[in-house]
Amino acid sequence: MLTWAFLNAKGGVGKTVLAVHAAVWHAAKGRRVLVIDADAQASSSTWLAECATPGVVVATAADAEQLQRRVAGADADVVVIDGAGGLSTATRQALVLADVAVVPCGASVLDLRAARLAVDLVQAARQARGGGKPAARLVLNRVQLHTTLGQESVQAITQLGETACRTVIRQRTCLADAAGQATTVFSMGAAAADAADDLDKLFRELARCAGN
Repeated sequence: MLTWAFLNAKGGVGKTVLAVHAAVWHAAKGRRVLVIDADAQASSSTWLAECATPGVVVATAADAEQLQRRVAGADADVVVIDGAGGLSTATRQALVLADVAVVPCGASVLDLRAARLAVDLVQAARQARGGGKPAARLVLNRVQLHTTLGQESVQAITQLGETACRTVIRQRTCLADAAGQATTVFSMGAAAADAADDLDKLFRELARCAGN
């Protein structure tokens, strides 16, 4: 069983968007997927319930203990954890359980600082586990690459002490609209083809880092 945890010290960086799309992406490849929504806002569980994607089962976890039980009892090929906003005990537990920790990061100074905190937590979890897990990948998300800020963020993320994904998720309206339409960009046709391609490249990259 493979476990991906999406987390950050800051809300609003797009971790739920990435977690939901990761779940749907895995399911499209015939894998049984359990999504554990550890965020009090329950955004990913609500979104996926409306999508009703075959192969995806959704559960919530109110705290670290429940999260551990959900993962331990999972009947799935892939577990996707949508972490709580902030560095809660549930977030720390997710890092104990995860094979890959995915840290989305926006282009602002505040986003980069929050990502730094998440990276510190990943490194502490790795040391506590006495091995190389969780692997960590920083993902630049909602970035306008043609702007100075976007270009500077590409350089800044490489200085945070963990591997940054080569794939950058660019800011696109369809990604923001998908939840409201109870769908994902994978089902939105030609208008969302570029966004779907970005996400496919990202998840392939994450799968390679997990050895899957």
